[in-house]
Amino acid sequence: MKDFNTRAEYLEAVAEWKAEYADLTKQIRAAKNEYREAARAFSKCGSYDWKAGYSSEKNKAYNAAQDAMHKAYYARLRLRREATEAIDERLSAKKEAQRQYLAARAEKIAA
Repeated sequence: MKDFNTRAEYLEAVAEWKAEYADLTKQIRAAKNEYREAARAFSKCGSYDWKAGYSSEKNKAYNAAQDAMHKAYYARLRLRREATEAIDERLSAKKEAQRQYLAARAEKIAA
């Protein structure tokens, strides 16, 4: 989140964060569906034919499906990590907002 010094700036930053996080959750859902589809395609490939070797068409299809499944899994994992970082950012912004509020309140009381 961007830095803020006033309540209006904080609310603006929160609104931006919510929009970014909503977009991120949509990307995570899409990645999850991609992974499901890749896993289904991989499960339809059957088992690896060790006797035929790597160059057989069945094994090439098996490897391609497995690679697609792994790529989809790691793309989803990366997005989940980004979402966790975004939540951590929001938490630290909340703590900073509380700190600023308490400091302003103490200053107001002291004056």
